[in-house]
Amino acid sequence: MMFMQIPDPRPNFIEAPAYTLGELQLYPHRVPRGIERKVVSLQTPLSRFRPDSDLPRRYLNAPIIGAVMQSLAGPELLAGIAKQGGIGFIPSSIPIEDALELYAQTKKVKAGFVDGIVHSTEEMTLEQVLAIEKDQGYSTIPILDGRKLKGIVTGDDYWPDDNPKRSLREVMTPFVPYKTDLPVDEVNYLAEDLHKHLKAKDWDNVQKKENSPEYKKILRIVKNSPFVYGVEGLSLKGANLLLRISKKSCLPIVDKENNLVSLVFKKDYIEHADNPMELTDAHMSPEVGIGLNTRDYQNRIKAAIDAKATVFCFDSSTVNGYQIEALEWARKEFPRDKYPNLVFGGGNVVEAILFRDLAEAGADFIKVGIGGGAICITREQQAVGVGQGSAVRDVAAARYEYFENTKTYIPIISDGGIVYDHDIIIALALGADAVMMGRYFARFEENPWETVKIRGVRHKPYWGEGSLRAKNWARYGQTNKDFVVQGVDGYVPLVGPVKEGVEDSMKKLRKTMVDYLGALNMFEFVSKARVRPGSMASVQEGSDHDIIRATEAWLMEDIGLRQTQYKTKGWGS
Repeated sequence: MMFMQIPDPRPNFIEAPAYTLGELQLYPHRVPRGIERKVVSLQTPLSRFRPDSDLPRRYLNAPIIGAVMQSLAGPELLAGIAKQGGIGFIPSSIPIEDALELYAQTKKVKAGFVDGIVHSTEEMTLEQVLAIEKDQGYSTIPILDGRKLKGIVTGDDYWPDDNPKRSLREVMTPFVPYKTDLPVDEVNYLAEDLHKHLKAKDWDNVQKKENSPEYKKILRIVKNSPFVYGVEGLSLKGANLLLRISKKSCLPIVDKENNLVSLVFKKDYIEHADNPMELTDAHMSPEVGIGLNTRDYQNRIKAAIDAKATVFCFDSSTVNGYQIEALEWARKEFPRDKYPNLVFGGGNVVEAILFRDLAEAGADFIKVGIGGGAICITREQQAVGVGQGSAVRDVAAARYEYFENTKTYIPIISDGGIVYDHDIIIALALGADAVMMGRYFARFEENPWETVKIRGVRHKPYWGEGSLRAKNWARYGQTNKDFVVQGVDGYVPLVGPVKEGVEDSMKKLRKTMVDYLGALNMFEFVSKARVRPGSMASVQEGSDHDIIRATEAWLMEDIGLRQTQYKTKGWGS
């Protein structure tokens, strides 16, 4: 029998317990007077950088990320996350063609310069345009001859009882070139300056700009033309200025030969103003990331880059040699000096050694967490994982050590373990630059899957990438025969639109930063934060206890009488 060294199990056992986010509490800090929540920045890096020599190539405007999951894979939800300053990811478990189609759909949810436009010709009838509007949902149809713009049809150009057989030549607003060339550079410069004053609500300077010779010159060109359009080279702010001056809802953009290039819509400007945190690309389309596995990553990355995607994330339960090899290939094939906008993230890790492996392989950001998700049963099935609070703390310490040695800062993303808004705050206080969430986003109306009623309450489906429903072989590298279930299939209560939910969560984060720590940005928040584990009794003490909630008290028989007494005595409404 071969001699075998008997292992000593004592070094393999860590005495300190691993804490979840819900077991940790934040100490208040001494806060100076006069700090306002509206000046707090939630911007956070999404790519590695050296603070002594450069800035992060990519930011998030809010520290929130949608998980790389099929159950979140809908254009409205992915775009909704971007509108609130974060980013969502298209899952790696769907075919490349489907992933790129979902990417394109998400980009079209809201844009500044809209291309790929549905159009008509002069010979088509009003009836045909109405059919296009009904089928595609468009209310503005440009009329083209080849690529040349001949006119435009909107709901203002016809009446509901018009003859549907009329040709569009009779109905459309015809294209007429400006008599005087539009000074594109002047429009762009004026629009940039005016936008600053409008954003600051500096009405005195807005009025001065509107009375300036430059503004009046552009106003004359627009007002004296029967057809208002923009010229290629016009900035988005410049296009919006022409819409403002002309009081139109749509602005066609043409090139020097009067070929249609794109459209700009007033409704997109309004939506942009309503979502000041939104994370967009150069065309004001929502940012969205591409999830990667370690099987078809080369083809997936190349196809996604051809489609203009720039943010990628390897999605795996844990880091192994395959992911290291894949990251090294990506960074070698697409070096930072030639592709400065490309970002590659990896994960998941829960300790220092795997953080360093990903960092040295070239990861721009690193996901932290194993087994903490609401639908994840990796710990239950395979005994692997660690409490999310301890995982973030340990990896944040490793990240700081790496920074001290290399002067390179690598963002870490807390992935999993979020149940309540205070869990988001604790994860960020421990050093996470952002939180990746699945269940949190699955609860919103924009979730693309069917709504079902359970005991009279509306729910949305939510399932893990390791569940039987997902059957995500590419993620785990398992065949049907040896597949081990690591996720479940379930439902979460519907709570409303993503905008309302995220704004409420971020309001709580800002309040904590300002009122309790006096922090004005995310780095300052972490530097001032002091986190301590709480006993089970202290956790329970931190919630309401030993009362009957008002929502339950409405069921009591005497509530109507007591409410009347309060109103009589002036105690409440």
